[in-house]
Amino acid sequence: MGENALAVIFPNPVVPQAESRYHQTQAWHLLPTSLLLLVDWFCSGRMDQGERFAFTSLHSELPELRVRVADRLAGASG
Repeated sequence: MGENALAVIFPNPVVPQAESRYHQTQAWHLLPTSLLLLVDWFCSGRMDQGERFAFTSLHSELPELRVRVADRLAGASG
């Protein structure tokens, strides 16, 4: 993201259906004056049909969301 940029990312939720698999990776590169607001969320599929989180796998760990500020990994030590 550029100098003094603002990004608000609030996408539709991921909706895992029965027996589905999902893997997500995100990488954001910010300048020190940039601001990022990111919402990453999911909900059960076909709730109106009684399905409640019947998916096979969902992989979304913090290491899969990488935010760099001035080429330095946010939250990283050293």
